[in-house]
Amino acid sequence: MALYKSSKISMYPIVGAILNLPPHLRTKKENMILLGIIICNKKPDSNMFLEIFCSNFATYYTKGK
Repeated sequence: MALYKSSKISMYPIVGAILNLPPHLRTKKENMILLGIIICNKKPDSNMFLEIFCSNFATYYTKGK
């Protein structure tokens, strides 16, 4: 999604879901959790982002920081 019409920069939201909810409620907009936003001039590589995110999350989860 372009930030504005003349912009070449786009925003990509990173969202999470609450897995304790039934599947039909997990994907509703009001039940999604915004984890972050990537702002860049081309579509980011989601695999690279997920690798970094999962690695950091695991570190914070195990060390509590």
